[in-house]
Amino acid sequence: MPEFNAIHGRDGLTFLVGEGGRILRWTGEVFAPMPSPTRRDLACVFVRAADEAYAVGGNGTLLRFDGSVWTALDSHTSEQLLAVHAPRKGEVWVGGNRVLLRFCDGTLVLTQTFSRFSVRGIEPGSPEGEELWFLGGEKALLRGMGRRCMTCRSPIRRLQRRAFAS
Repeated sequence: MPEFNAIHGRDGLTFLVGEGGRILRWTGEVFAPMPSPTRRDLACVFVRAADEAYAVGGNGTLLRFDGSVWTALDSHTSEQLLAVHAPRKGEVWVGGNRVLLRFCDGTLVLTQTFSRFSVRGIEPGSPEGEELWFLGGEKALLRGMGRRCMTCRSPIRRLQRRAFAS
């Protein structure tokens, strides 16, 4: 039985992704397999709308779902990709080992590389998606504002001490 690494859904559309590029779609009764354009392991999936979802994984794998089929996109990296978030139609943030990427309408507009930092999670900090948080290894947390690159980098331990100090 293959391992699954991530699940995400919105507005009745839910995907499960995992080893060997496996993608399952919730039908309302069961998770049914879908054709996948990759055999690489998938680490994360994000559903933005019924006609827009993304999955990322090994060796720079970046996939897009258009409402009917998954297709491979060029991520411009061979790093392991671990996180994906699409705050607005056509805008996609992708994080992974030593890399953070931003795409707008299919065009790569930002590449941020790190010597040790890996982006393992991306979450919105505001309902409009103008603020994003990037969680990574090396006990780091990055903050992105608007369409600019990160504006701060704070070790999580310092954040925890400040947030939970009595």
